[in-house]
Amino acid sequence: MRQRVVAEDGSTAKPRARNGRAAAGSARRGGRAPGREARDPAHARYDHGLAEFPAFRFGKRRRQSEELIRFTDTIGAPNGRRLEREWTVYPSAKWGYGGATTQALLFDLHQIWKDQGFHGTRIYFGTLRKLYQRQHPGKNPAPLDYGRLRRDLDILCGYEFDCANAFWDPASRSYGNMHAWHLFTGWYEARRTRSGDFQEELPFGFIEVSDTFAQVAQERGFFVTGFDSEFFHSLRPVEQRLALYLSKMFASQKLHRRYEDDIYGALPIEAATPGKRRQTLREAADGLARKGYPNLARFSLDKSPRTGRWVATFHRRQKVEQEQPVRAPSLERIPPELRPLVEDIVEQTNDPGSIPMWVRAIRGLGEEAVRFALADLRAEQLQRGAGGEGGAIKNPGAWLTTKLMAMAKDRGIVITRHRGETRRP
Repeated sequence: MRQRVVAEDGSTAKPRARNGRAAAGSARRGGRAPGREARDPAHARYDHGLAEFPAFRFGKRRRQSEELIRFTDTIGAPNGRRLEREWTVYPSAKWGYGGATTQALLFDLHQIWKDQGFHGTRIYFGTLRKLYQRQHPGKNPAPLDYGRLRRDLDILCGYEFDCANAFWDPASRSYGNMHAWHLFTGWYEARRTRSGDFQEELPFGFIEVSDTFAQVAQERGFFVTGFDSEFFHSLRPVEQRLALYLSKMFASQKLHRRYEDDIYGALPIEAATPGKRRQTLREAADGLARKGYPNLARFSLDKSPRTGRWVATFHRRQKVEQEQPVRAPSLERIPPELRPLVEDIVEQTNDPGSIPMWVRAIRGLGEEAVRFALADLRAEQLQRGAGGEGGAIKNPGAWLTTKLMAMAKDRGIVITRHRGETRRP
């Protein structure tokens, strides 16, 4: 595997709420003003499909190994027809399906990626210890916790999805199919070899995002949930799942109503009896209301007098402002004579989001000067890498950008850096 220079996650964690009152207070600190629509930068982001469809199991009931997570429903298509959607999740061959801890880990990986601007195909979590402390601030993981984190990372890398009519393409305004795709393709941790201290970690850990998932993030983007990580981790597992589901639905709906069987399949709630499933849903909705979930005004679960089926109804309290997806420029639109050098820069910096900057630099400074700067970056990375992790370049894209801007200034050349491109923190 090629050596990469990575940055340890520098985010700070607030103390986790220990009871309902503290959790409600944290939600108010997150901005629970009724009717408020402003987008808070602290609010979490999450993928649309993973919020709407099931991926984990929370019940303790034993199941046959061949019993898959499979969900189907029917929705209205833009052309007025009814469209059947299918979503199938194949488990990790080694560990099977993930549960509550895997769900929490996937949520945290979304937030780390958000902090990185959704650039590149690697989510740099630093150390497993820091990853654990996102859910347990101030606590150090025990050996059992390390094992659980490694297992959950394995599970997320081992998942495979088959989806029919489950992905909305805003460009073609149609639903598409994706088969045999993955969220992640592998993960990496670095530990110092030292006798008797096998848990000493180096801050170089990352998980590799699949091309499909990276494309989804860039082209469709992730939705804004309306709450922060602290609030999410104060919830119980089914409450977490319901909060993500409702936040996705409330992004476009003021009133969300579904037959109970559909919502049990989407979350999923897999209790043995209908009565137990209704109890689980009611407890999750009541828990969200009690702990201050900001998006839900009221909830009901009633039997329809017309159909005789139970219907769950959720009323939105406020609409959370959403944002447009961050679309990385495509290499295909770059002139052929510039493409090889731009590809080299993206490969070295892992920063496709700054492709316009690289193109302007090549045009302004010339190919020879830019290759000289790129060689300086490689040399600096090797030199710092040889000196230990403390001197590693934290953001190669920003380092190269600063170098190119300085070269341009010395030569009297103006190169404009656009919003969203990397810069030195």
